[in-house]
Amino acid sequence: MFNRYFLTLTILGLFGFKLQIYGQSFEIETTFEKYFTRFAEFINDLDDPNEEDHQQSFESDLLRFETELNRTKVWLTVASAVDVSKANLIRRNFIVRAIEIHWRRPTTPSRNDFIAILRVNDSRQIRRYPLIDPKTNQTLSHYLKTDLEFDYQNLPDLDNGLQEFCLQYFVIYMNDRGETEAINCVRMQSRWMQKLLDLIENRTLSELMIPGTHDASSFTKYNYFDYTFDDESIYNQLAYGIRYLDFRVAVYNQTNRSHPFPWRLYEEFWMVHDIQKNSIKLSEALEQVRKFIVRTTHEIVIVDFHRFVHGFNKIRDLNAIRRRLKQFIRLVYQHLGPYLIPFNETGLPTIGEILRQGKRVLIGYAYKFDDRSLPDSDLFWPPVTHLWANTDRLVELESYIKREICKGDRSYPNGHHLRSVMGELTPKVEGVIFRRYHGLRELAALVNIHYNDWFRYRWWNCSNIVAADFFLGSDLVDISIDVNRRRFQF
Repeated sequence: MFNRYFLTLTILGLFGFKLQIYGQSFEIETTFEKYFTRFAEFINDLDDPNEEDHQQSFESDLLRFETELNRTKVWLTVASAVDVSKANLIRRNFIVRAIEIHWRRPTTPSRNDFIAILRVNDSRQIRRYPLIDPKTNQTLSHYLKTDLEFDYQNLPDLDNGLQEFCLQYFVIYMNDRGETEAINCVRMQSRWMQKLLDLIENRTLSELMIPGTHDASSFTKYNYFDYTFDDESIYNQLAYGIRYLDFRVAVYNQTNRSHPFPWRLYEEFWMVHDIQKNSIKLSEALEQVRKFIVRTTHEIVIVDFHRFVHGFNKIRDLNAIRRRLKQFIRLVYQHLGPYLIPFNETGLPTIGEILRQGKRVLIGYAYKFDDRSLPDSDLFWPPVTHLWANTDRLVELESYIKREICKGDRSYPNGHHLRSVMGELTPKVEGVIFRRYHGLRELAALVNIHYNDWFRYRWWNCSNIVAADFFLGSDLVDISIDVNRRRFQF
């Protein structure tokens, strides 16, 4: 039986794997390396992604491509949705962050093919799923939600720092001849830009596909009553490979209880989602970014202060706004000053030029070029253009992305041409009040399962930044890395 085998898994490079079974080792090809030229020909034959008949031919074209390359793919994601319909919330007898299996194979599986999940720490097989049901003769669904939980990882405190390795589980596809056709895992991608440097050095950020998070500071571990957009900290997001952070800022009065009564009030900058205050201050968010930047050497992060809300909007006192923005700028300088990429009216420098300057943080600033002469900085850039469907319906989101993603230049004047597809559904007020969505996690799950087809295949040549909710459920980082390799391989 396969579960008696002892396996050792070592990640080679960005996607390469080396598997040892009884001392015999073999390598599994990295994604899109061997067959890039033939894949490019396949892509060139596709209809324009904005044509009406594109979707009808998409699945058959994809199957033809994968059949031609004779390539099996398997990957893991982390479920955002939590089923509590039959659960006891007090005893917590339900699964949070369930491991999900996705697989593709160009031909029908054989009767004895199976997918297995193994533990990273001892390579022991703990789940096995036959691809063909022996009773019904039905093929296993291409998506399977397991009963295994993916633990919250405390990445800042790992003894070996930001090394890239599999976390907790890995998955394999084993055929009826005992051959491993595909292998993958959930892992950190903390240095993916460094590993792709030879390919992207002469490109700008606007030419790359960049994985991002929507409302990046709205995170917390699972709570049935919370409405947050992720459960990974800002530092963890960056360590997993996210390079675009969508930030919103507000100012609130705080009570300074260190002084004798009567206590004094002071203003504090908080991360928010519109009227909802998040659990983290601006200074804490900036410090998590700084900590990641210090621990890497070639990773560039876009911090997009897309919106300033409470304490900035709907007030007429411009002097108060100016005073607060000056404080905001000082706070950004205090944490990230040495790493800020200077604004350039001629546009973005290349990746190589940015790295040679030793500057690796691009600040998008909502008040750039503001006609009220509000405080600005020559180290701040215009905010990233958001392509936002503002809908809670999947079909409308897909239609919007299809219509907008491949259009031409959308940059601000003298800007950077950066644009972000906000790849998430937006809840309506009445839906939140009556819990129509069963939480934001359910909405994210509806969208994230489509990321592979949308951004790895369908719109790969148009996407710049893609911002997700609960990004570990989408395979967004690996998709972005694959797309960048494909764009710039030759």
